[in-house]
Amino acid sequence: MKWDIKIHNCFDVIKKDSDGNIVQEGHAENIILNNMWTDWRFPNAMNYIHFGSGTAEPQAADTKLTAHVGYKSTSEASAVRDFSKFRSHGVVSVKKSIRLEPAENVGANISEVGISNDNSTTSGLLTKAILKDANGNPLSITKGASDTVDIFATVFINLGMSHQGGSIKWLTPKVDIGSSLGKSLLGELLCKAQATSTVYATYGLCRPQPQISGQYSMGDSNDISGPHTCTVAYNSTTRTMAITVPNIGTASGNRGDGYRGLVVGSDIGIDLPNSGFAMPEIVKEVIGTGDGSLKDFSTLFGWIKNNGSLKMYVNDVEVTTGFTVDYNRSKGSTYFDKELIVVESNWLASDGVSTQWGPPSGTHMGVNYAAGVYTVFENPYYATFAIESVRIGGATLYCSDDLTNWTQAVSRDSLSGAVLSIPSELRGNRYWKVVASGYTGNTTGCYNFVATGWAASKLVHFASAPASGATISCTYQPDCIGKDSNHILSNVLVNLTLNEYTP
Repeated sequence: MKWDIKIHNCFDVIKKDSDGNIVQEGHAENIILNNMWTDWRFPNAMNYIHFGSGTAEPQAADTKLTAHVGYKSTSEASAVRDFSKFRSHGVVSVKKSIRLEPAENVGANISEVGISNDNSTTSGLLTKAILKDANGNPLSITKGASDTVDIFATVFINLGMSHQGGSIKWLTPKVDIGSSLGKSLLGELLCKAQATSTVYATYGLCRPQPQISGQYSMGDSNDISGPHTCTVAYNSTTRTMAITVPNIGTASGNRGDGYRGLVVGSDIGIDLPNSGFAMPEIVKEVIGTGDGSLKDFSTLFGWIKNNGSLKMYVNDVEVTTGFTVDYNRSKGSTYFDKELIVVESNWLASDGVSTQWGPPSGTHMGVNYAAGVYTVFENPYYATFAIESVRIGGATLYCSDDLTNWTQAVSRDSLSGAVLSIPSELRGNRYWKVVASGYTGNTTGCYNFVATGWAASKLVHFASAPASGATISCTYQPDCIGKDSNHILSNVLVNLTLNEYTP
């Protein structure tokens, strides 16, 4: 797997008089110096902002300012991590700043700026830029005895739009990077990365959720016998982070419904299978024994790829007629949650961008107490599988066929283990909207959707029932990672290439 990550840095300089009025402003678009790629610790390495009076255009080989004047260590608050453009542009930004107080650097001319790992005035500069005015002309700001000068350095990490589709998807990051992503891959990129390092980043397999763009549900820890550690090595020559995923052996990660994805470093979702992953055929898997009346059978892995590989056998003799196959349909599940599509939601996670709710199987879809917060789901199989019951609390469930006219289906103040039956005349609706009631102190949630006929769904259908005692077997290629005790998942490598860009 390969993916480009692009980086940029800009500066804003604001001079204020003793009354706090802005008297001069400058802006600078940097170039990234060679030191950046040699010593990758960005932007956590933005420990210092340097300023000088030079006017020479920056060159990639520079290691210091042209005419150094001073430096200060940076400060940062969590609010300056900006994820507002993540979903629209795949961009995350981090801002740090310094302030020159009235008594500091009096008389200095500031015309160039840069960020650095340290306070060295002769080496280690990572970025460099020349100040310009609003018209793009070179600018020098003179620091007076009553002036304050604020210098802001903003770093942009462009992760790309892959979370909207494609083989690699960046999962929506969290605002609190320092703790929640401190050991994750994105945490390494945004605040923890070293020149060469082993990142203690976990990975896990994802349950089948093919319809959900940009949302992954990590498998339970016992799906892969607990989190595994990925090794990350950085090559400064090629500017590449190579993430090596440990093999999943025969004793780990074995699930009856297969996997559609792999989560690396808690941040990268990889769709499986794709051009980088080829699931071998399952050869003559026994899918049942005839009893003289049974016509429908299911394969172990509920996603059969329609590529001509399927072969059916009765008593080890291939049959080519007398049966049909439901390709690309998951086998039966008691709970229908994972088949639902999130259409719209204003129920947001702490990052203010990603939805709080995604349809995991058998768990709460969110916790919130604000009245009016909602999420809209679509049942993509509404014409075949009608939703008959649900567990809900602190919310009301509505249904619709057109996303305009809504009818209340069920409602409950507090969340309990009881299942609510949906009126029969409403079960076939295509869209479902859960609206929080705002009951303080009660957990709000909606989960365990059950669909009529879904649990009985089969993938292989015989026109005439095989004879009693007949062994029914099937050779096929699953359209998923059919991980069982007969297979391992190995040689998974993700390469992230670092480059510069201009917003």
